[in-house]
Amino acid sequence: MNKYTSNQREFIGMDIKQVDADYYNSKSRRPVSLKRAWNRMSSFQRFIAICGTIALVMLAIVKVSSNNVQLDTQRIMEDIRRDKAAGKSRYKTNNPEKILVNRPVRPMHPHLSDTNSEQIVSDSPPKMSKRTSSWLDNIRQWKVHRTDRQKEVAKAFQHAWQGYKKFAWGHDELRPISRSHSTWFDIGLTIVDSIDTILIMGLKDEYSEARDWIANKLTFNKNRDVNLFEITIRALGGLLSAYNISGDQVFLNQAKELGHRLLPAFNTPSGIPYSDVNLGSSTAHGPSYGGDSSLSEVSTIQLEFRYLSYLTKDENYKRLADNVITKIQKLSKKDGLCPMYINTHTGQFTSGTVTLGARGDSYYEYLLKQWLQTYKQETRFKEYYEEAMDGVIKHLIKKSVPNQLTYVGEMHGSQFSPKMDHLVCFLAGNLALGAHNGLPAKHLQIGKELTETCYQMYARMPTLLSPEIVYFNTNPHGIEDIIVKPNDAHNLLRPETVESLFILYRITRDPKYKNYGWNIFKAFEKECRVENGYSSLNSVKQHGSYRDKLESFFLAETLKYLFLLFSDDDDEGRMIEPVPLNQYVFNTEAHPLPIINNF
Repeated sequence: MNKYTSNQREFIGMDIKQVDADYYNSKSRRPVSLKRAWNRMSSFQRFIAICGTIALVMLAIVKVSSNNVQLDTQRIMEDIRRDKAAGKSRYKTNNPEKILVNRPVRPMHPHLSDTNSEQIVSDSPPKMSKRTSSWLDNIRQWKVHRTDRQKEVAKAFQHAWQGYKKFAWGHDELRPISRSHSTWFDIGLTIVDSIDTILIMGLKDEYSEARDWIANKLTFNKNRDVNLFEITIRALGGLLSAYNISGDQVFLNQAKELGHRLLPAFNTPSGIPYSDVNLGSSTAHGPSYGGDSSLSEVSTIQLEFRYLSYLTKDENYKRLADNVITKIQKLSKKDGLCPMYINTHTGQFTSGTVTLGARGDSYYEYLLKQWLQTYKQETRFKEYYEEAMDGVIKHLIKKSVPNQLTYVGEMHGSQFSPKMDHLVCFLAGNLALGAHNGLPAKHLQIGKELTETCYQMYARMPTLLSPEIVYFNTNPHGIEDIIVKPNDAHNLLRPETVESLFILYRITRDPKYKNYGWNIFKAFEKECRVENGYSSLNSVKQHGSYRDKLESFFLAETLKYLFLLFSDDDDEGRMIEPVPLNQYVFNTEAHPLPIINNF
C-alpha cells in the first residue's frame, strides 16, 4: 500500500532539486527491498558485502564448533541428573542392551552367568592368530600354564591379595604394616585395578571374589572428587581390559557408568579437561592445590576413551579425547617436546619445564600407542611421536661419567638437568616397541641402553631396588655415575623397569632381561615382603625402612609385567605369548587393550 494520501501526492508548479527517493522528510532511511538495494550497489560494494557475509558465517561456525564440547557435556550431565532423580543407573541392568550380538563367550565358571547362559560380547575382538585365541580360551577355561618363575610371581600376588582381603577389602589400598587401609577414590581401587592381572595369572578363586565385589558392591554414584587421569588409567582401563579378556558384561556395564561420569571434566572453555571431576555431582575443577592441569593428565586418557567409544558406539568419548591431542599439536613446541603444564581456560602451555618423568611421561607413551591401537591407520600419531623422539634424542639424552650410562634428563627453560625419575624407564620399552613396528632402528639401540641404565639404578643400591629419582654425574672427576639425594631414595614398588624388561625380552629374546627381572623380583621379596603383603620403602639405602603403603599398581602392573616376562617357549621353541604385542597395547597402568582395525 502507498504510504502517502492523495493530498500528499499533489504537486505545485515550480522546479525543485531532485531529492534521494529513499529518504522521508525526517531523513530516516526508508525500507528498500534487498533486490533493489543489491542492483543499486557498485561492483566494489557487492564484493565487500559478499566478503562480510562469508566472514560472519565463518565466525558463527567457529562459535558453534567451540561450543560443541560444552553442549555435549551439558546434555550428558543433564542425563545423569535425570537418572539420579529417578533413582536409577544408566547402565546397570539385569538385561544389558546387546549393542552388537557376536559369538557367545564361554562362561569362565557357572558363577559368571548372571544374566543368561551365554554372555554376549558387545563387539568382537580383533582377528587373532590361533595361538592368541588359544591363550584367551585357556584363560576362560582356567587352563593357564605357568612356568616355575611365574608360579612364584603368582604366589606373591596371592600373598598381597590375602593381606588386602583381611585388612582393606573394598577400600582403595592396603597399609600392611599398620594393618589398615587408605582411601583415595573410595572405589575399591586395588580390586578394579588388578582384576585383569588375576585373569592373566589364572587365579580362579581370587577372580570370583573380585568379580562378585565389582558386580554387587562397586558404585560410582558418590560425592567424591577423583583425578581424571588416575581413575581413567586405573579403573576405566582395568574394567575395559577385564571385559576384553573375560567377555563378562559386568565389566563393560561398570566401564560405561564410569566413563559417563567422567565427561564433565571436558566442560572447559578450551576443551582441555579439568584435572578433577566429582563422580556424584557432575562438576569438575582444577587441582585442589590450584594451578593448571599437567600434560600427562590431559593426554593419557585417549586409549581408554577410544576403546570405550568403540564398544558403546558413542563417539563422544573418542571425539573429546582426540580433541585434546589436536589442540596440543597446534601449540608451539620445541622439536616436539611439550612443557609439563597446560591451562584449561586458555588451552596454552604455562610451564617451561620439559620432562619425561612425572607429569609429562605418558603423553609421549600414548602418542606411539594411539598409532598402534588404531592399526597404524591414524599416521598423525606416528608423526607426532617421531618428532618428539627426535627432540628427546637431540635435547634430553646424555651420557653419565665415568661409565657412560645413557640417561634422559630434563629441561628447565634453557637449563639442562641430569635428573631422571624412575618413571622415565618406561621410555626404554616404548622406544623398542616403536622400532619393532618399523620406526628407526636407533630407537631400539637407545632402548637397550636405557634398559641397562634402569637396571643399574637397582643393582647399585644396597637393597638392589631403585630409588624414585636419581641424578647422573656430569663432573669429569666424579666416581659414581648415579647420585641419590636423601629425599629421593624411596621406592614405591614401581613397574617401569620391569615393563621395559618385558618388552625388550619379547622383541630381542635376550635371556639377560629375564635374569634382570628375576633379580628385581627377588629384591622385592627380600626387602618389601611383610607379614600382610608388600610395603613400599622410605629408602633403598636402608633395610627395613617400610613406608606402610601397598600401591595398587604393584598388583596391576609390576607383578603382571614380571609374570608375562617369565612366559616360556613351547616344545617347538616358539614363544608362548599371552597378551601378544601385535594384538594389544598396554595402557600406562599395564591394562592390555586390543588393537582394532577400522576404529
